[in-house]
Amino acid sequence: MGEHGPIGDWLIWRYASAAALAGWLGLACLVGGYPLTRWLRGARLPLEEQLAVSFATGVFLCFLGMFGAGLLHLYGAAWFFLWPALLLAGGARAVWRDARPALRHLRRARRASRRPPWHAAVLVFGVLAFGYLWMLTLVPSNLGFDPRWKHLAIAE
Repeated sequence: MGEHGPIGDWLIWRYASAAALAGWLGLACLVGGYPLTRWLRGARLPLEEQLAVSFATGVFLCFLGMFGAGLLHLYGAAWFFLWPALLLAGGARAVWRDARPALRHLRRARRASRRPPWHAAVLVFGVLAFGYLWMLTLVPSNLGFDPRWKHLAIAE
């Protein structure tokens, strides 16, 4: 696959880094909004509802922090990592306290459902095959007519 272009120039590295950064921000929103949701709600919600509402609350907190940083002219790469780190630090204790019983339940459920030994090999093969096909579709020469001559030309 390296004959189309140097491996370091592949688009997969940009997409993977963007996905990792989005995951970092998403995790910070979920963890940061968790204690505020618990405090505002007062009562405990079912786990699925708690996570959904916590994520939405965390997105709002993230917006408020970014808005405040914009007013103070603090935007930059350092703020992008610092603000989610502060959200993670603020909610980590509450999430860990409530996640321990759920993790114990998941461990018991995993022990109860014995999978065949080849299950992991099939899963790894599927993930690698999906990644291989995804990388093949990301090469610039694989773009269709419309994106190549209209959308990318407009962006350039």
